[in-house]
This record gives sequence, C-alpha cells and structure tokens, in this order.
Amino acid sequence: MKYAKTALAITAATLVYGCSSAEKRMVNEDPYIWLESLESQDAKAWVERHNKLTRAKLEGDPRFLPLKNEIKKILAAKDRVAMPSQRGRLIRNFWQDERHVRGVWRETTFEEYVKPAPKWKILLDVDALNKAEKKSFVFSGANCLAPDYKRCLVRLSDGGKDKAIMREFDTVTRKFVTGGFELPEAKSSYDWIDRETVFLLMDTGPDSLTSSGYPRQVRIWRRGQPFKDAKLVFEGEKTDVAVSAYRNLGTATKNSFVARYPNFFESEGYWYKDGKLIRIPIPTTAGIIGDTDEFLIFTLRFDWMVRGTTFPAGAVLSLPLTSVKDQTEPYEPEGLQAIFAPSEKLAFSGLSITKSYLYLTVLNDVNGEIYRIERKAGGWERAKLPFPAGGMPAITDAPTDSDRFFATFESFGVPTSLYVGEGPKAHETLKLLKQLPPRFDA
Repeated sequence: MKYAKTALAITAATLVYGCSSAEKRMVNEDPYIWLESLESQDAKAWVERHNKLTRAKLEGDPRFLPLKNEIKKILAAKDRVAMPSQRGRLIRNFWQDERHVRGVWRETTFEEYVKPAPKWKILLDVDALNKAEKKSFVFSGANCLAPDYKRCLVRLSDGGKDKAIMREFDTVTRKFVTGGFELPEAKSSYDWIDRETVFLLMDTGPDSLTSSGYPRQVRIWRRGQPFKDAKLVFEGEKTDVAVSAYRNLGTATKNSFVARYPNFFESEGYWYKDGKLIRIPIPTTAGIIGDTDEFLIFTLRFDWMVRGTTFPAGAVLSLPLTSVKDQTEPYEPEGLQAIFAPSEKLAFSGLSITKSYLYLTVLNDVNGEIYRIERKAGGWERAKLPFPAGGMPAITDAPTDSDRFFATFESFGVPTSLYVGEGPKAHETLKLLKQLPPRFDA
C-alpha cells in the first residue's frame, strides 16, 4: 500500500522531534551529531576513511572473495523468479543481470508470464539511458496512471542518492513525454489525480521543507504549469518529519488522503474531499494501512476505547467513511469494527487490498498465515489461504482494480515460490506458478 510506502530515511537528528526533553539533551550532547550533516565535507571524509578501514578488514579475510563471488552468482542467476507487478492486463517487472547492470523495465501479458520462459517487451533500458545521457541513473520506480497504466511518472536517482529526478514516460511509444511532467533532482513525491493533474510534494523554496529536509507542502500541479506555481492545498509544520498525499484510482470512489507526520510514531490524517480537508477521527498513534470505496483500514499502537468498546493495541480496524464528519469539534466515530485482534501467539504483519477483498497477513507463533477477508452481512468474514505450513507467505502484488493477486512463500527448506490467486475461490484454487531452484541441499 502507498500508505506504507511513506517510509522515510529518518536520521537521528530527525528523531529529535519525537523525543523527550532528556532524550533531546542526550542527542545535543552527542559528540558525533555533526555526522548527520550529510553534505558536509568533513562528514564525507570521515565516512570514506572508516569505509577504507572496513574494506581492508573484510577483504583481508580469506572467506571474503569466495563468498562475494557466490553472492554475485546468485544475484545474477538467470533462473531467478521475475517478480510480477500487475498493471491492468499487463505484467511488468524490473530486471538486472550481467548485460543489464542498471536494469531494464519491461512488460508482458499474464498469459505469456505464466510460461516457463516468457517473452518480454523492454519499456526502458536504464543502461542505454545512462550511456546516452552520460549519467549513472538508478531506476527508483514508476507511478503509473490507472486504469490503462500507459502514462507513468518515472523516478531516477543519479548514483542511487536519496534525491531523484522525475520524468513522465509513455509506455506505448516507450519514450519520455516531451513537455510532460518533469521535476529536477529533489526529495520529492507525487501521485496521479488524473491525466492532467498530480499531487505534488516538492522543494519550492526555503520555507517549503521540514527540518528533516522533506517537503511539508501538498500542492495540486496541472500539466504545463511551472511546479512552483502549483496550488497549495495543505501545509505541515516545519518541525514535522514530512507530509504525504495519495489518491486511490483503483477504486470507484477514487478517494484522496493527506497526512502530516509530527514524528516517526504519529500521523494526522485528512480525507481530501471536494476540495476540503476533513480530519480523520482516529488516534495520531494509529497507522492508516489502506482504503476501499467504503472503509478506511488502520492499525492501533495502543488500546483505544470508543463508545464503550476497548479495541486492543495491535488490532486492525475498519472505519466507515460515512462516519467521517466535516466538523472541528472532537467526536467518537461510529461503526468501527475489528478486522483482526491480536493474542499471545497472533500478531498483525501486513494488509493488501484487491478490488473485492482484503488479504490479511498474520504471524502465528512466528509462522506466517494469510487470510482472505470479505465484507458480509455487516461484518468481516475470513478464510485461510492454503499455503504450506512452517514458513512465511507474503502478498507481493495486489492491485486495487483487480481480484488477481501474487504471493510468495519460503521457509528454511523451501526456496522462494510464487503463487497466484484470484476471486472468491482464491482460498481453494491458489496455484504455484514459479519456484526458485534450490541453492543448497535442504
């Protein structure tokens, strides 16, 4: 989910804003706090000096070179499973090997993908791009516009830096769009609103960033408009870690949400509806993990009593969007329901949302289990998916505009295995598609 993808590279200096006074004093007295200045020449020299010492120590060990060669061989093996990313009727994948060191972004059909050796069409060859532009770009993902996924906002990081550029890409012509959406190198983020408009979080001037160096403004940016002129719709505090904005184009209602993060452990969420920001009435310590046409799904870090019912820490709850009111006075929302409640042995691990179902991953005595969750008769009904026991299953791709999902399973004795499931019978028809060959005698 995109909510989960708001994970940030937060440094010790950033975490100061979520600390107590005593903890702040400890950080302020830290003799190495100067290393947090990432662009400082002194800090860079210190890092390089210690990297050199570390490399000498590691490379001097006789086990180093054989292990390095073995790891490289595994990472570049031709029999790896090409992990799928479903976009409409197509499957996309990013692939690296000896010939494509920086990788190729490619696509094929589902019918072709399930074959032992599928044929791929290359969309973007990053090595060729680097050669043409004399750059060292690293492909950092593509945000593609539903429902046809033909236009994508491609993120490219020069040398793998935290900062990156963005360019609009046409997957039909397989070229960057002339005069399309484009951003210079920055710690930026963005999400499609429609073909002509995107949410934009970008450095637009000295006062537009948080103390952590991330954008604190959410703007609506229209095609052909200078990004600095994009309309401001939300602004976090300068002391916040960051803000975020998201529109779920995979659902019928296409809901939009905005949030600010005062520190690493709290968030303040808003439903952006009809040009207005409506505060979501859940604790700031709760974590939003998804949404459907009708519900917002979130987890609790602490116990929460609402209308006489106590929901425990670690629970996953659903909040009807109809109970989110446009009012400034605090209120307790109606219609909250528990999708999952933890126990001594059960813990929430992850959530994926398809067109018609939720897929809940839990840990049961540290073994993974996945349940299909369906809305029925005013409640949530679940069915366990038949993965092998004693390992770790994980949903790896579950687009919100389809009921097909992909999942992996692995254990100490079973190599990474790719499964596909689809529709109301997914718990009965889960199918093994591909499997990594064993790398050792289990």
